[in-house]
Parts: sequence; C-alpha cells; structure tokens
Amino acid sequence: MTDVKEKKALELIGIANDRRTQVLRAISNRVIEYGSPVGINEISDELQSTIGERIANPLIYRYLRSLEEDNLIIKTQIRPAKYWINLEGLILAVEHLYHKKLRELQSRVEEIKELKAKISRIDVSRIADKIISKTINKAMVRKPMSIIGAERILNLISREIYSCAKKGDIVRICMDWVDVPIEVELQHYQMVIEALKRGAEVRALSTIKWPANDEPNEMRKQDYRRLKRRYKVSYRYLSKQLHSYQFVAKNNESFVIILANRPHSAVWIPEGQRFPIVNDAINVFDEDWERAIDMLRV
Repeated sequence: MTDVKEKKALELIGIANDRRTQVLRAISNRVIEYGSPVGINEISDELQSTIGERIANPLIYRYLRSLEEDNLIIKTQIRPAKYWINLEGLILAVEHLYHKKLRELQSRVEEIKELKAKISRIDVSRIADKIISKTINKAMVRKPMSIIGAERILNLISREIYSCAKKGDIVRICMDWVDVPIEVELQHYQMVIEALKRGAEVRALSTIKWPANDEPNEMRKQDYRRLKRRYKVSYRYLSKQLHSYQFVAKNNESFVIILANRPHSAVWIPEGQRFPIVNDAINVFDEDWERAIDMLRV
C-alpha cells in the first residue's frame, strides 16, 4: 500500500479537474486501493464511477501516454500493460506548482506595494481643490509654499512635477543639490521614469562627475544608457559652476527652487503664479544645458 506521504502528493497533484487529471486521479485511487499497478479496465471503471460516464479506451490511452511522458506514471513491461503512480514525478510536479504559485504571489505582493506607494503619493488637498473648483466653476488659487527636508522636497517634486508631466512637457532638473539616502533616491528615480513613460522630456544638469571605478555610479551609467535608448532624456555635465539656480521645474508652470542643502530647504511656486525668477532660472538653465556635455562622454 502507498504511504501517507504519497497520498498527500496525489491529493495535491489532483488540483485540476481536466480529463488528463481525472485519468491520473483514477489511477491513483485504484493504486491506493489495491497497492499494485492497474490496467486499462480498472482505470475505465474508476473513471465511470467518479465522473459518471465511460470514456473510450483509445482516448484513455492518449492521456496515459501524456502522463507517462511527463513522468507522472510508470508503465509496466508485462502484457497487458499496467500503470503505477511515479511518486518522484508527482513530487517534482508538486514542487513546480508550489514555486509557480509562490512566484505569482510574490508578483502580486509587488503589485500591491506599488499600488500602496501610488496611493501614498495622492495629494488629498489637490483633489479637494479640483472638486471645489468644479463645484463653484472657479479655479482655486494655490500659493507658494516653503518646504524643509530632502525627503519632503522630493515627495513634493514627485507629486507636483513628475506625476503631472506628460507628452509635450519638459522637466528640467538641477542635480547638484540631490544628496539623499539611497532609498529616497530610488523613489525619485522611479518617478522620473514614470514621467518619461508618459512621454515627457527630461533634461538634467550637474557640475558633479560620476567618479570612475565606483560600482553605484557604474550602475547609474548603465541605467542612464538604457533610458536614453528608449526615452527622451538627457543628463549633462557642465565643467564650471552653474549660472542657474538649483531647481526642478515642469515647463515654466510648476517650479521648486532649492534654497539650501544643510538642511535641505526649498520653495514651491505653483502653476498660475508669475514670478520673474522662474523664467530667468529656466532661460539660464537652457543656456548652460546647450553648452554642457552628455555624462556618458565625460
């Protein structure tokens, strides 16, 4: 007789309910009952007993050949042929199923994490502004705001610039101020990629070279090279001090200017506000950007 371990394996492998699995289950039921190989007649009788209909022997043989090819059953050499469950093959099939389901669950977990991150970036106040604007048929006036802390600044940039950027928009980024923990940098990087995927153009400018023989920077180079092949992005190096302010902007509509690095502080100038500093900073940035060299050529 088969042991408990084999019975459990047989139960697990019988998750599906197609004809092929019904044949496998019929063999396993009779093998467990008799403790010996079973022939075509016993398999046919078991199928009729469990599914309520008789299947023609030629069709049963077709499923038997398929199960044998997958190492789930063993055919005896005696004639007429009889069939025995291949425990090792079943266990391998169960392990394959387990790892497949595990990968599916891990993928689902990542999707949930991504959804959670997107939800956390939703600006409730901005949604409220839009609802009120539609209700009273008048745009809400958004005022400039000061921010302290690198992570808070990057969150605001992601929410007000990257997440709004689309095809036809130009996002300008001065990079010299970006000195943040790696996990914050990765979040910032992912939001830039999302803007690129929506068709926005990204122009980045820095006076800091990527050091040679530095593993993190080699990875940054590889990522940048890959992005350049797919999207409209350019990261350039200027060999002297930038004339421009340190800022991140979408066109000349939403503008975050960096005031200091220790601690990080900034001012956000929202769309609809008109300040001379915005156009001045963008014009100077564009002049510096035209003279700068692509980072991959430095």
